[in-house]
This record gives sequence, structure tokens and C-alpha cells, in this order.
Amino acid sequence: GKQGGETEVLEEVNVLRKHGTDYLLIFTNLRYYISTSRVNWDIAKLTRQDVAKWTPYQWRKILSSLKEYSYCNVRSVYLAAGAQDILIYSLNERTKAKERHLFSCARLGVIDNIAKVFRRYCTDDLG
Repeated sequence: GKQGGETEVLEEVNVLRKHGTDYLLIFTNLRYYISTSRVNWDIAKLTRQDVAKWTPYQWRKILSSLKEYSYCNVRSVYLAAGAQDILIYSLNERTKAKERHLFSCARLGVIDNIAKVFRRYCTDDLG
């Protein structure tokens, strides 16, 4: 997609756990997305090669289950010991109420990569 003439570029696609359930997180250069419902087990085993082979139909199906978030509303991002948990504090775009998302991932490096994306695109100094 495009926002203000800028092309949206896919940065990261990850499956993370929240309350024992797998959710899809997609990060682009313009915004990030979190699935509104649990993802299927086959999606939880995604690789970059799998994503590259998705058809337009698969993309539409996946994108329709995502909620869009803006990097400018992120207030802080915290990594837990061992870098397997990430806590994201943000403001709701519409209501400006605080939202809190806690995700975990046992795969090494995934949480670190996500934190790097937030550091790159968030305008505020992140805690």
C-alpha cells in the first residue's frame, strides 16, 4: 500500500504468543499490524520463503484479520530478561486510551528484531 505517496515495504512477519495463543504481527516501514484473532498452526511455522509465495488471495485473507497500528502512537517498548518477551505500550488511535500488548517468542533473535523495528520507526525515545 501507499501512504502519502510512500510505498509500504514489508519489514518483519512474526508469530508471537499472547496468553498462550499465537498471533500474527506484521511490521512495515509505515505501520505495524496485529491479528485480531488467533492464527492457524500452519501460519505459526512461517518462513520468509513461505511469505514470498503467498498469493493475492492469501494476502487478502490474512490482511482482513489484522488491526493496524501507528508507530507514532507507541509510547514505550520493553524487553524482558532473556529477550523472549516484549511489552508494547501505545495509545489507541481513536480513543487515545493506553493499550498494552505483551507477546513472547521462544525463537532466538525474534524479539530483538522486533525491538529494532520499533527503534527505527518510532518518533519518541522508547523506554
